[in-house]
This record gives sequence, C-alpha cells and structure tokens, in this order.
Amino acid sequence: MKGKLLLIILDGWGIGKSNESNAIYLAKTPFYDSLWEQYPHSILAASGRAVGLLAGQIGSSEVGHLHIGAGRMVTQELAKIRHAIDSGDFYKNEFFLKICEIAKRNRGSLHLAGLLSDGGVHSHGDQLWALLMLAKRHGLSRIFVHAFLDGRDCPPNAALEYVSFFQAKMKRWIVGRIASLCGRYFAMDRDANWELIDRVADLLILGHGSAYASIKVALEASYRQGICDEYVEPVLLEPDGIIKSGDAVIFCNFRADRMRELLTRVKNRLANLSILTMTPYGVEFSAIESAFSQDLPSDHLSAVLAGAQVPELKVAESQKYAHVTYFFNSGVEAPYPGEARIMIPSLKVPSYDLAPEMSAPQITETVLTNLGSYPVIIVNYANGDMVGHSGKMGPAIQAAECIDRQLSRLVPAALASGYRIIVTADHGNLEQMVDEQTGLPHTAHTTNPVPLILIGEKFVSLKSTGALYNIAPTILELLDIDKPSAMVSSLLR
Repeated sequence: MKGKLLLIILDGWGIGKSNESNAIYLAKTPFYDSLWEQYPHSILAASGRAVGLLAGQIGSSEVGHLHIGAGRMVTQELAKIRHAIDSGDFYKNEFFLKICEIAKRNRGSLHLAGLLSDGGVHSHGDQLWALLMLAKRHGLSRIFVHAFLDGRDCPPNAALEYVSFFQAKMKRWIVGRIASLCGRYFAMDRDANWELIDRVADLLILGHGSAYASIKVALEASYRQGICDEYVEPVLLEPDGIIKSGDAVIFCNFRADRMRELLTRVKNRLANLSILTMTPYGVEFSAIESAFSQDLPSDHLSAVLAGAQVPELKVAESQKYAHVTYFFNSGVEAPYPGEARIMIPSLKVPSYDLAPEMSAPQITETVLTNLGSYPVIIVNYANGDMVGHSGKMGPAIQAAECIDRQLSRLVPAALASGYRIIVTADHGNLEQMVDEQTGLPHTAHTTNPVPLILIGEKFVSLKSTGALYNIAPTILELLDIDKPSAMVSSLLR
C-alpha cells in the first residue's frame, strides 16, 4: 500500500446547466470552484445504463454508492424486473405464485403495499400493475393496494393525475381496489421516527385514517392546504381493505432501506400473516422470502481493503449512513475487519429545507478529529440530495454554500496530513431545482453527470469522462493495491 486517501461524496451534487435553475451555479462556492480549476478532474455518468438502470433512468443514492464501491456495472432491480415482465418470467415467479396460492387457500386478501410512482428509484407502477394482473390470472378477487405517494422522485403534486389514471385502469380491468394512501414521509421513514411509521401501521391494520369519498377529493383537499404528495396524511378509502390475520402482503418496493421500518411494525403487530418482499430487505428479515434475489459482487472496495489489511473509516449522518456502509459494501450489513463506522444523528425536522446545513459541520469535525488515524476515510455529505428534494431554491443555495465551507475546512487539513483526496458525487439533484418545461419546483434526482476531482496530484492526468464504477479501481491504483480482475479500469491515464 502507498499513501493515504480521503473520499468525499457530495450526495446529490451533479453537473448541470449554468442557469437560474441550478442552485450550485447560483451559490457562492469559491473553494469548490478553485478545486475544479486547479486539480485534475473527470465527468462521470451516474444514471441510466452506466449504473445498471434502464436508459434515461435517474440515478439514486443506493445505486450510486453501490457502483462507487463495486468497481463494475451491476444490473439493478429496476432493469432486472422490467426484463422479467417483458419476457413473461415475472408471471411464472414461484414466490408470487406461492403467496397468491396462500391467499386463496386462506380465503384471505392479497395486499400490495408500496410507492405508487413511476420514479423508478424505489419502485415502479409498471411492476405493481404486473402484480395486479398476475393476481387476477390466479383467480384472486380480494386484492387491495396500499399506495404511498411520492413527490420526491417525481413532481411534488403528480399523484393526482398518476394515481387517478392507475385507479381508472384498475376499474377498467376489474382488478383490485386502492384501499389506503399516504405520503412517503410517513410510510418510508428510515431514521427511526417510529411515530410516523406507527401512523401508517395503524392505517393498514386498524383503518385509522381520514375518510374521503375518493382519491381526487382527498388529494385536492391536501393540495389546498399546501400539502404535496410526500406529506399527505394517512387516508382510508376502503374500510374493508385493512390487513387482517390470515391475509397475504407483498411489499412492492425493490429498494429496501425505506421499507424496513414499516415491515418491522406490520410483521410484529399481526400474527398469521404471509409476507413477501420484492427483493431481500436485509439479514434481519432473512426469514421472509423475496421474489427476486440480488447478485452483488463480493470483491468490492471495502472487501479488498480488508483483504489488504488497510483500515478504513466511514462517516455519514444517519440519513445516508446506510449508503456508505450497507450499499457501498454491496449489501453487506456487518463491517469488514478494520472497517470503522461513525454515524452522526440527522436533525429531526420534517424537511431539510428547514435546516440546510443538516449535520455537515459535525461530520467535518468528526473527520478532522480522525485524520491520521485511518489510511482510508470515506465521508458522505447529505445536503445536496436531502435539501434538493425540497424543491426550494433558497435553502438549496444555502446547502451548496455549506458544503463549500466544509470542503474549505477539510481539504487543506487532509492535505497537510498527507492524504490524497477524491471529491465526487453519487447522482445529481441540487443542480436542477426548477423544471425547465413547467417552471415548477424540481424535487427529483437528475440524469446529469457528476464531478470527480483528484486533489493532491496536480501532475497526474485523468481520463476526461468515465462512470461511478471507475472510482474504486482509481482508489486502489492510487493506493498501489491490486484490483480484482472483475473491476473495470481506473481513471488514471
């Protein structure tokens, strides 16, 4: 091994147009700008086929961190499940057929719970529709959808049109009913806000929610109060559609991190419940079957560092802790030998536009304290993504300027401690805060590329372009550690 390395991941920091929709462009970021001007840099693909997704699909934190650590392209669940639907294998899936048979045998209901959206980050409406058609073919009549509304990976008020269209399609095909709905803020928490999760569990199991005559009436009432899809309060549409003992439930999100808390509550509160997840949700749910397996690499960056006996430290706030650990390590929950982890608590606020600095200063302090103690340090700053999702330009600019201040503190100190530094991102978000077609707030990730800056190596030449999967082999080459044969080439010329 040769030298020390600090990897700084700016979550949601893409390269966008130099215009009024770009919070990074509008912000004062003199230190970041100086790094880009002074040091070798590359522009990396972080969406679509370059990260194992469908062409044109926005990237995500999960997919981004996976590819940064994996060092190769890994086909994602969105693409894998789409292929299964197109080939017809989806409708022959043994786990889907098994749970349908259980519901039929128990004379119970089949419940489909998940994010009803075409965002493609956590789920996709096409997959839910395929499940409805599969259940109909299997002769099930009591099929209930529990729809979690998006507003983050698609426009903030897109649910009225999308869910209404979906419901009309269900009526036309005489398949299933939408029994309940609520915003993902309640159903998809990942920061141990159990009071939010309990409200959704009460909705699904006890039927505790506001009653409205229709989805249209419910959503229009929320919109009039300035409440967008993400924050829609729990609504009960079909009192007969609550989850009961003896029923079967499919958790439809293929991305696990924002479904684990709700799954925990539901399975612990109801006995004699058959549960299937779309993909594995983690080792703590190993007793629950999943319809699709995950084929993830075992020789990723952290595994290689552990094999070379190189200690590493990972630092993130709780909102992104799973990304620099579980996802970065290709779905391995436990730390590797020599891998230390520090989680800084995220602030308890409804939306991070209310606190654009988030826990970034504490993260910086933590890394500064540990410089020199670990030859490899990996740190995530969540601001660009979490504030970007608010769609609010003022806080987004504040978030970008906060990140610039953190870099101005951390980078010089790391250089003085003998580290070479890579500054990069996992996907875009903050660089597009306005939808250029509609003029409305843009809350979703983007398909824009992301930067990579190599600091401390002014005389090294980098390839001008690449993808996130080039980062791990670049790190290994800088450290003079042999890369696995399955990894792609580094960015060093």
